[in-house]
Amino acid sequence: MSVKDAVEGVDFDYECRKILKDELRRHDLTYAGLAELLREAGFEETERSVAHKATRGTFRMSFFLQVLRILGNDRLVLQVPMSRKDIERRSLITNAES
Repeated sequence: MSVKDAVEGVDFDYECRKILKDELRRHDLTYAGLAELLREAGFEETERSVAHKATRGTFRMSFFLQVLRILGNDRLVLQVPMSRKDIERRSLITNAES
């Protein structure tokens, strides 16, 4: 399987935005609240910088780990997004086994 096939149809920026926003929602935090917590921990973030990172979904992993630490998460389980081809293949295999 080529790299192109493996990622076809997956918007990874969207997936990253969703994960970050889900974590903020779980902790009932706004971008301003997160920026405040990050500043209190010594990181130079503003509400605007946090909002830009969250909106783009292209933030660094180090930023995301900082957020998790600030939120008190010591582990996170992620489901890797599947491409349309992966979903179709899985459906075909499941149907063939039935």
